[in-house]
Amino acid sequence: MAKIVDAFGGTQVYVTDEEVPEVNRNLDMYKYDDDNAAVFDADYLISGGDLLLNGNQAVAYARIRDVGGDDGRAVRQRAVMKGLFARIGSLTPVNYWRLINDVLPECETSLSAFELISLAPIAIGGINFESITVPSDNVEFPQDGYTDAGGWVWIYDLSVASRHIDAFIYEENSAYWPDYGNIVVSERDGV
Repeated sequence: MAKIVDAFGGTQVYVTDEEVPEVNRNLDMYKYDDDNAAVFDADYLISGGDLLLNGNQAVAYARIRDVGGDDGRAVRQRAVMKGLFARIGSLTPVNYWRLINDVLPECETSLSAFELISLAPIAIGGINFESITVPSDNVEFPQDGYTDAGGWVWIYDLSVASRHIDAFIYEENSAYWPDYGNIVVSERDGV
């Protein structure tokens, strides 16, 4: 993911002062876990604000769990992605080829580089982000639980979650839209 963020020239996100030490702690963990990690002194954040994060910083930011728990982590991951897509509009057509050549080796897709470049006009026109949280408190009613290994997890009905997701993706064309349509609309957070 860090290589993808760097290929985009970074991602613009708002980092709170509370998140700054968590980013730096995650950078330390990355260096500790991988002797070959290319984490530099300049990667460490001094203060929060509206920042252009490089790949290492973005991954460290998206991994924060101690601020807002797992739900906060999911919000940060969406913010990183939204920041990446916002950068697409500032790229020139020549930059698209460079970006595709840099990012494609890091991704798995059935699309060729030529097919991906043909999608550029869609990206330039802007991308509208819509998302839902699964499990949500008003659909799946998740409960705290633990795996056999002791890891914390949400426990919820996967069949209800799959219908909720189906209604979100297919909207009025979903067989589950009558049950979940009003809930899906209320949960679109635009992040």
